[in-house]
Amino acid sequence: MKRDPFIDIEELREELRIYYGTAAIVMGDGDLFAFPPALSEMANVDDLSDDEIIEAAERLGII
Repeated sequence: MKRDPFIDIEELREELRIYYGTAAIVMGDGDLFAFPPALSEMANVDDLSDDEIIEAAERLGII
């Protein structure tokens, strides 16, 4: 995949952490640990490649 040189991967990575963290809290009715799938995704963000970060952000409508 040819990457846009203007995409800030670390900023996207942080946006994904925020997205998944928010989902964990909202879906868990205020309890961060009540919705494990979102927590799992949030924990995996640091292990994603640059291309995977972009794909996840596109899939979630962040970019």
